[in-house]
Amino acid sequence: MSRSEKNTKKPEESKESNTSPKEGRTGDYLRTLREKRELSIEEVSQATRISTTNLRAIEEQNFAALPADTFTRGLLNIYAKFLDADPANIVARFMQERDESQFQGKRFRGKPPRSLPSPKTLAEPTHVSPMLMAGLVLLIIIVLFTGFCLYTSWNPFGFLVKDTYDIHAVITDAYPDGKTPPPASRSGNQAAVAPVPDQSGIAIPAAGRIDEKSAESGHTLTLRFLTDAEVTVARDNTEPFRHAFVKGEEESWNAETSITVTFDKPDSAAVFVNNTPVDFPPGEDGSYTLRIPEDLPEPPVHD
Repeated sequence: MSRSEKNTKKPEESKESNTSPKEGRTGDYLRTLREKRELSIEEVSQATRISTTNLRAIEEQNFAALPADTFTRGLLNIYAKFLDADPANIVARFMQERDESQFQGKRFRGKPPRSLPSPKTLAEPTHVSPMLMAGLVLLIIIVLFTGFCLYTSWNPFGFLVKDTYDIHAVITDAYPDGKTPPPASRSGNQAAVAPVPDQSGIAIPAAGRIDEKSAESGHTLTLRFLTDAEVTVARDNTEPFRHAFVKGEEESWNAETSITVTFDKPDSAAVFVNNTPVDFPPGEDGSYTLRIPEDLPEPPVHD
């Protein structure tokens, strides 16, 4: 054989020796190819995106530390291509050696079972705790409900307001002598005399007629709302203002000369002027207006 013929056959022999292992373990063969290139495990890991743990397990043939067969085949295929080896041959030999190792392990009953492989990022999906998922769903529901309430200006706690008359009935039961404390007004005006319920169950002030002394010094209007309603109030010829109330609320206003209140619904409130109940105003053009002192009953004449 001439020298030129030897040179032409050298590359083919070199390529053949680099495609499949002739003898020994497949992991040792892959390590030899890596060391010939003077590459470290970390450099191969950065280039192939295979973890250093899996690379060491492949070269050491630590089958227990590798993931399932499907993922192991994929890792071997990537590693073999990176080292310019024959991927199909490498995968077939490695998996055969793995099967033989497992078969030999089953023959020795006294040998402890191999530990389960540790979770791998490539093989195991990320699990979410059921409690965390339930908390996220609850948080989303609260945020959506809050946004709905703000968008519609709806107060969900308005339905939880207890009926005012039931509260007064409880207070009356606690004070059978009728000396109940006066109810406080939300607007800070002078409070009316504490109401006592009559036989119909509707609370009315204790006074039986208009307090003449109070009438001379001004007027006190008290409204106890029986339904949700809106009212427009004007006192002493000042600029009127409008406000919405819910069922069970109570409000009082004082005026020196006159006071006018307009309701948007019929029979929406119990009306008291100077601690005396008065009739709800009749409807007129879809509104219900009470003018004080024009609509007040005339005081009784004493002999």
